[in-house]
Amino acid sequence: MIEPFRLENRNVDVIFRELNLAEMLTLLQGGQLDFVFGPADATPARQLGLAEAAFHEEPLVFVPSSGTKARYRTAKSVTLKDIARETFVMVPDACGLTQTTRAVFRRKRLKLNEYSGQAMSYRVLQEWAELGIGSAILPRSKLASAKGPEIIIVEGANALQIRYRGLWRNSPSTPPEVKRLAGFLKEVAPSIVQGLVR
Repeated sequence: MIEPFRLENRNVDVIFRELNLAEMLTLLQGGQLDFVFGPADATPARQLGLAEAAFHEEPLVFVPSSGTKARYRTAKSVTLKDIARETFVMVPDACGLTQTTRAVFRRKRLKLNEYSGQAMSYRVLQEWAELGIGSAILPRSKLASAKGPEIIIVEGANALQIRYRGLWRNSPSTPPEVKRLAGFLKEVAPSIVQGLVR
């Protein structure tokens, strides 16, 4: 997604760091990072005094626990209400997926039953579901296709989406390179990402 920006701005070094979302937001607010990319439901940008641009969304899928898999054998989709009695395995709280999952259940006023342990990756969430530890919710792109059918979570007639955005500090002292990348995220990145996921 960023490569076209890098090609047009060869004088700008784009350096990636992978950290948990909470750490990245702290570094962004402290001026040690210029951008943070993550799920939109995780932390309200206004609450943090940050600017934002959405650049991608994808459906959330349900991965049933091996213990309840038979119940969903023919399901192509489920609602949150359909799966609310499941116990869900989660990744650590600092991950945007966990915060997004909690937010969508909260919006529907449904209790989210969380398994007391935590997985360290999306891949482990799916493995734990297969082992019967609990069910999982994943972005569609993180589902290992060989592991079974795709069950989309729906809200009305539409798939429930996880939305991704870029966050940055927007002030008079914001460097021009940051402003250029922000413009790129708003105007160009969504169509690039759409082409990548088709």
